[in-house]
Amino acid sequence: MSQRSKFGLVWVGIGLAAILGVAFTLWSNATRIPDMPREGDMAKFTVEERAPVQLSVTDLTGKPLVLEELYGPLLLVNVWATWCAPCVKELPTLRNLARDHGSDRLKVVTISIDRGGANVVRPFLAENGVEDLPVYLDPKGASMAAFTLRGLPTTLLLAPNGRELGRLDGVAVWCGAAAVALHKHYESLIFRTEAARP
Repeated sequence: MSQRSKFGLVWVGIGLAAILGVAFTLWSNATRIPDMPREGDMAKFTVEERAPVQLSVTDLTGKPLVLEELYGPLLLVNVWATWCAPCVKELPTLRNLARDHGSDRLKVVTISIDRGGANVVRPFLAENGVEDLPVYLDPKGASMAAFTLRGLPTTLLLAPNGRELGRLDGVAVWCGAAAVALHKHYESLIFRTEAARP
């Protein structure tokens, strides 16, 4: 092989290495799990991994179910009451998150601990224009003890197997960019991991 041919092969090799390097960088950036968002209200989100809880609730028609029946997607669970002013303030943002970003990877549900059950909650939802909010009833307040809640509202993010990933105590805007970034972070983390399993 001539000196010129060897020289040409070296440059071809360098060119291929450069192309592969650029391709790998683009692929890495496209598949990289985003950093944990810490902006706005989501700065109050605390990572607290806990085991799944046993909790029975009913829907607005009185049909009983256990929380485990909702597992599968990421589950954003908000515990609230009609008499809790901060809860009332954030309910529309949860409704908007469920409407705009709910999917087979994210389900938004709320649990009312009102003692009056559906007789109190159903008219409240209508009066506040959030009838389409997914609501379950816990009139005995069992969710407070099950999740070890300190107050209302509290919103918990549960993995597809029910394990708690983290929580936010107090009111937050759940349809804002920071909240969307938070659940996208966990979607990337969990569903990318599941897709990689053999």
